[in-house]
Amino acid sequence: MGHKPKVGCHYFFGNSPLNFWSNLDTESIKAGIDYVKSTGFSSIFLLVPWAEFVSDKNNEIAIQSYCAENYRAIVQECLDAGLDMHVRVAYLWEARPAGSKSFTRYEEFFSNSLHQSSLATLCRFLSDVERNIGGNIKYFFSWEDAYWPMFSFWRSRSIEDRRHLAEVTGFKAFLRLQGIWVDENTLIPRENESNFLNFCQFYDCIILSNILKIMHGELGKIGMEYRIDSDFVEDDGEYKKHFHWPLCHPWVTQKYVYYHPNVFGFSENQLSAEESNERLKWVIRTAAPRLHENERPLILDQFNFIDNTEVGWATTGGEQIDEFMRLAAQETRERGVELALWTTIDWPRDVVFNGSFKLGLEGWEFNGPEPRIEYADGKGIVLDGGSHITQNPPLSFPKDNGFHVYIELFCRTDEAILSIRTSHEHIENVSLSKGFHKIDQTLQIYNEFITVGCNFGSIFIKNIKMYDRFYSQGGRISEDEEGYTFGYFKKHFLE
Repeated sequence: MGHKPKVGCHYFFGNSPLNFWSNLDTESIKAGIDYVKSTGFSSIFLLVPWAEFVSDKNNEIAIQSYCAENYRAIVQECLDAGLDMHVRVAYLWEARPAGSKSFTRYEEFFSNSLHQSSLATLCRFLSDVERNIGGNIKYFFSWEDAYWPMFSFWRSRSIEDRRHLAEVTGFKAFLRLQGIWVDENTLIPRENESNFLNFCQFYDCIILSNILKIMHGELGKIGMEYRIDSDFVEDDGEYKKHFHWPLCHPWVTQKYVYYHPNVFGFSENQLSAEESNERLKWVIRTAAPRLHENERPLILDQFNFIDNTEVGWATTGGEQIDEFMRLAAQETRERGVELALWTTIDWPRDVVFNGSFKLGLEGWEFNGPEPRIEYADGKGIVLDGGSHITQNPPLSFPKDNGFHVYIELFCRTDEAILSIRTSHEHIENVSLSKGFHKIDQTLQIYNEFITVGCNFGSIFIKNIKMYDRFYSQGGRISEDEEGYTFGYFKKHFLE
């Protein structure tokens, strides 16, 4: 039996990973770090979204001041609490509605040098904070953040787009160096098209290498989270699983991997504890032996022992969780694997930027009487009769699903009417009496915007969320309400 492994967690400070930076303040940061420490975790894993942290408005690169302030505060609180930090650099997704998106920056990485400069600026900022404050911080890049815009999303592009991308990314030049014929019809291939495996090699050896080289230049030693899922590639008339684990990145000195019960692809819906543990063993023992000289032991940065990311994915049966936790703790301990839970708190896929108005009206537009930022049991916004605020979230929802608009507010007058609009045709009017209210409306979205207004009276809004679902991957509902599955995790990993 090995030593008890270090155990960490991802933490979003009571928000979504898409928008928590805009909703942070000193009080919530301190409370969050205290919670992580008191729960028994030894480290915190932090997502740093590229385009939210680094503005490139008017081609001028600058770190967003609120992100810088909140990041420094988190580093200081972790240092004071004795928590290690793992920072996922240049996270893909963010809810900030203005400016170029991380998705675009990855997609245009080689055709626009501004994006390369902004990535270096982000890494330089992180390095400067560590040098000035201190702390035990490890930095890593995830396969996922470049994979979706540079690899997966191209599958749905037009033929013309894919031809253009093959040129500007350098894929055609890469093929020429391999002695492969190219012409004006050469494009970014799908799995069932020629040159797909060459594209996998190009992605791993050229695209990722250039990203990692920039990070290494500013941060020194870096880690990388490797993809343990497969692509299906046509071979002799049938589709076979293709795993691409690149070993050509000399700057990577720390391997990160992740686990979810569906790692072998769609299969049985309910797994036993032993079946789930066999999948965990496969992840750890396939990646762990692939160590470079001087590389540190493996880190499992996303332990999704419950994962409802996709409908139909294999899951560990509820009655099997306790035994699986025992087996998983034994396996990680014996292999010396550091592990992080994704995540301690179940979270909504909330896409509203600055929904708690910590940044005033940033990210919102208004019409009618100008809204007022006030402090009444926390920061919020006052809407008087005829005043409306609007936001166009950059992330879309499934068109055929209902979604929630959740609002916490205080009605300041004896009566008021709240309006919620999600398209030119869809308006919900809610009558309010004086006092505190929590509004949770299930609506449909069409034009991907939300407008909240006060038609009559006066209201003080503390928070607005808009989400299509809750992600339940940690088995815990809130800091005050502990799910039974989290109890099993805590028993075997933290106590």
